[in-house]
Amino acid sequence: MLNLKMKTTEVYDVTDPIVQVSADELGFLDRAIHLSPRKRARICAHKSTSERLHEMFVIYNKETYVRPNRHFGKDESLFVIKGEADFVFFDESGKLTEVVRMGDVGSGKAYYCRVPATVFHTILIRSDQIVLFEATPGPFDPADTAYADWAPAESERDAIATYLDDLNRKIAVA
Repeated sequence: MLNLKMKTTEVYDVTDPIVQVSADELGFLDRAIHLSPRKRARICAHKSTSERLHEMFVIYNKETYVRPNRHFGKDESLFVIKGEADFVFFDESGKLTEVVRMGDVGSGKAYYCRVPATVFHTILIRSDQIVLFEATPGPFDPADTAYADWAPAESERDAIATYLDDLNRKIAVA
């Protein structure tokens, strides 16, 4: 098992010089997600937020809401390790433009997706949990992420339920 330092209840930094991930780390994420009020946790393989490459192992569960967002100047790559989800893309006004149905390598679905910079996107978890490997350029600056003003904030629980019901109906006919 890697040596991890808790940064928050959602973020754990690796302190080992060599990073190797096994079932032990995935089990850790499975336990760590229960500490997160937002139902997510990640192990950061990069040593600091200033590094040029950020590599993370991320877990979400079926209850996780990821507000549609986009990143300025940074593409993002996702690889599914375990579970299934729909990766959803939108235009500037919030109109659904594409759905990528994702699963692990054996699922027969896409297991890799590259998200272009400035494209609004979100993830809808279709299994009990999903574990992803995510990579994006650093350094990390929260100002590089913009959240869609046409989607509810994470604090708006009732609005989220309505938004997700509507989005799922649109996906069903897409």
